[in-house]
Amino acid sequence: MLMLLQPVPKIMLLRQRNLLAVIVLISISLISVLRVEAQLEEWCIADEQASDAELQSALDWACGKGGADCSKIQKDQPCYLPNTVKDHASFAFNSYFQKYKNKGGTCYFKSAALITGVDPRGYSQCRNWCIADHEASDELIQKSLDWVCVNAKEACNRIQPGQPCYKPNDLRAVASAAFNDYWQIVKHAPGAKCDIFGAAILVDTDPILQVEAGVWCIANEHASDAELQSALDYACGAGADCTKIQEYQPCYFPNTVKDHASYAFNSYFQKNNYLPHSCDFGSAAVLTTLDPRGYSQCKNWCIANEVPDAVIQKSLDWVCVNAKEACNRIQPGQPCYKPNDLRAVASVAFNDYWQRVKHAPGAKCEIYGAAILVDIDPSMSLN
Repeated sequence: MLMLLQPVPKIMLLRQRNLLAVIVLISISLISVLRVEAQLEEWCIADEQASDAELQSALDWACGKGGADCSKIQKDQPCYLPNTVKDHASFAFNSYFQKYKNKGGTCYFKSAALITGVDPRGYSQCRNWCIADHEASDELIQKSLDWVCVNAKEACNRIQPGQPCYKPNDLRAVASAAFNDYWQIVKHAPGAKCDIFGAAILVDTDPILQVEAGVWCIANEHASDAELQSALDYACGAGADCTKIQEYQPCYFPNTVKDHASYAFNSYFQKNNYLPHSCDFGSAAVLTTLDPRGYSQCKNWCIANEVPDAVIQKSLDWVCVNAKEACNRIQPGQPCYKPNDLRAVASVAFNDYWQRVKHAPGAKCEIYGAAILVDIDPSMSLN
């Protein structure tokens, strides 16, 4: 039997259409609100015109009675840096504002704050890095690095042999990589700190970018010799490796205050993880992207000195006995064999010996007073 459907009353159709229209209108309204809120996102920050005293007073209120979450601007926490009243106040003001803006809270703080539509610091991230403290001893850094690698193994993955941050002869560099990887893992945990037994510090400049950019710290051309000498003395006493600019060492030449200062400044700068503030020395130093001396090599040559032939022959005999390979090129039939020129063949042997030993602790070119270091390649004059 064929069943006939009863027609739907007009009143019901009207109600359904009205309900559908209401739903559509609500949806459109919600989308519009979300779009407006997304487009009009606001932050509450410190007013540039407010004094530090005004900002500090407002900061204290926000973190106290105001109920702002100020935990992240405490020392060793993710948003502690930059450590200024203005930056800390901006973080606290914004925390208060975001928390209470829909409950009647304002961004006023007795005229110490203002509204902005641009996130000035990326508060959601508060970028910083945890690196080896330049004032910590190698022993403390090694101990802290060992602790990190035992208690947070994944933080040490990138410093293993074959991995991108493996630098076998640079404890502070590998420790900084591990400390920072550890910090990025734990920094949002309650009570997390970067210091790792006092071996690490927080910085707000990415040290890797400094290294990858190829930056050197050198003597300022406008600094006087007296200023450079004072800064040089400080750098060598504050941890720079100045052994290679001592007499008879690979980087002694050119023997000028400016060149020695540049070497010491750059050594200090590298040991302090390439942080810009570590290349100042009372304005005696500047940063450059051009390696001015080839610090990694410090080219020089060890040749026969102006001394009696007997002294040169005795020293040459010593080299050929104690470092035979240094005398290979002066044997009969070899390219540097010159039977009638003692100083020429001695210079070749002395230099071949020097190039092999110059990086050894305490190595010297002098060879019983028979040799000297020069910073100009003598090979053209020997051939």
